[in-house]
Amino acid sequence: MSGKNEHVRSFIGYYSKLKIAPEYAVLIKGPWGCGKSYLVQQCMEELEADDNPVNFLYVSLYGITSVEAIEERFFQILNPVLSSKGMVLAGRFAKGLLKGALKIDLDDDGKPDASMTIGTPDINLSDYMTDTRNYVLVFDDLERCSMEVNSVLGYINYFVEKDGYKVILIADEEKLIALSSEASDKPQFKVVKEKLIGKSLSVEADIAHVFDTLLDNLVEDTQLKDILKAEKEQLLFCFDRSSYSNLRSLRKTLLEFDRLWSVLDKEVKEKSELISHFLELFFILSMEVYSGAILPSEIMELIGNSAISRAFKQTRGQDTAPDKFECISGKYDFDFHEALISTKEWGEFFDRGLIDSASINASLKMTRYFSDENTPDWIKLWRTYDLEDDEFDQLYSSVRNSFDKLEYVVLGEIKHVSGLWLRFSREGLIAKTVEESLIEIKEYIDQSFSSDTVNVEEDSLALINSHCSYASLGYSDADSVEFKEISEYLNDKIKDKQDKELVEKSDELVRVIRSDPKKLYTLLCHSNFKQSPFYSRPILKHIHPDYFVTLMLEIRNSSKRTVVDAIFHRYEHQCFREPLISELPWLEEVIFKLQEAINNIDRVTPASIALKDVKSRLESALGNLRKSETAVLPNEGVG
Repeated sequence: MSGKNEHVRSFIGYYSKLKIAPEYAVLIKGPWGCGKSYLVQQCMEELEADDNPVNFLYVSLYGITSVEAIEERFFQILNPVLSSKGMVLAGRFAKGLLKGALKIDLDDDGKPDASMTIGTPDINLSDYMTDTRNYVLVFDDLERCSMEVNSVLGYINYFVEKDGYKVILIADEEKLIALSSEASDKPQFKVVKEKLIGKSLSVEADIAHVFDTLLDNLVEDTQLKDILKAEKEQLLFCFDRSSYSNLRSLRKTLLEFDRLWSVLDKEVKEKSELISHFLELFFILSMEVYSGAILPSEIMELIGNSAISRAFKQTRGQDTAPDKFECISGKYDFDFHEALISTKEWGEFFDRGLIDSASINASLKMTRYFSDENTPDWIKLWRTYDLEDDEFDQLYSSVRNSFDKLEYVVLGEIKHVSGLWLRFSREGLIAKTVEESLIEIKEYIDQSFSSDTVNVEEDSLALINSHCSYASLGYSDADSVEFKEISEYLNDKIKDKQDKELVEKSDELVRVIRSDPKKLYTLLCHSNFKQSPFYSRPILKHIHPDYFVTLMLEIRNSSKRTVVDAIFHRYEHQCFREPLISELPWLEEVIFKLQEAINNIDRVTPASIALKDVKSRLESALGNLRKSETAVLPNEGVG
């Protein structure tokens, strides 16, 4: 057993076994999550199992709003049968009916504090205990009680002074002091403490002891348990360096990794170095996220490309004040440049608890721990600082040869190789200047798009546009002006290519409006159930407004409503409007042309009424779209 809190254990044992009424309470204090409750409960179990056992009555005050609620809990412990379902009301006859006013001099001024008038306990504990001296009352979560702090302490004081009970309080004293100071008209906690509490004992997070206990209680998989035991020293080092000392976070981290472990493929689990790396990164991210130091959405700022940029800044001797991510990474003896899985997957796990097992396993199998003859050379080259000089020369030659032959057609690979060229130029690893590499990369992009070899499928765009990484690897030199220029240049090329494709596909949309307008909704509007190919792509602007109005005049009235309903819902939700801002002029022109068509109708008919409804509905859609008109139109390509 660890000796870090042995003084606390020893005193709890001494106090609990006193043969006389001590006439004071003991405060076990420490910050939230340090293991106060865990330690006291361990002591309780040991003392209850002793040859000369001690009896405890343990009550958590978390959320307690009244004295009656505390007494109800006492009654449930002492009378489990009477407190069972169906017997609660019948059991109330066993409670005392005494109710009065107890005035306690909390601040030792010789006068009772009128503001502290409370009820004496309804329940007479001595009615249920043959030897009150051998019972200890334990009140946990004092700072999280919903009653006014001094009222609770006054109530507890009754048991100590009037009935001679031993009382142990468990609380975060700093929060108690803060709560007490908020009630300026009441005696301060420090004053009340001197009257009620005779001994205060601080608990430190006893991580080494708790870690072993948590493993035994939480982790069933024997393989994982063996790995955690083997990695214990390094994980405890991470926990210590985090400086948060929160054992609840540790417990949650072990539970969550156990859940993540359960979806890993067998071949992933067998890569011991990978699991060690993955586990340590998981622990660090958990400590930082669960403490509130970073948000799940900020994980990408801590690992991957940003870590590489921080390292380059240090290498180049740039003397700027560290941001919070630099401060976090500086705490740990850990290389943050490799995310192992995508920052999207990390974010979704910590934010929403989502686990895409197929994607996570695929990402882990692309790491250097699975590096073999099938691993692309550009990935091997990305890990520059793990390479020997001859390995670097060989891989650079291979990737350069593929680059010269325009063999990189996946957007993420193009950006990765671009980042490598810029980084190598900046660091002097190759003979080209940064400016020369920038020109060369743009020429590569121009040739690739002119030969129509680049893959710009919708899913690829979504993946690259949303994150600063590809294949779970952060882009090299991503924070440089030149890399951002390359990204924008690539975006423009993709936008042009998309526009050309949308012009062709707009003909498909016209055919749908003519033949099957009900299908239009699934093409234009976002759906959680089916992939909508154009919900975020401005395809409508490629249908000439005059032609669209002609279609509205030709199709059936019922089809008119179907078409405009789809267009209205297309702009209904704010989160889907911004990529469609460029359709705004088209919508304005269509409404103008519709009004002209309406003006040319010389009599009222069902068709003319339907056309007016179309115009009105489109005006509503226009109003929704204009709400996002001032927003910056995001690039439709890679970010």
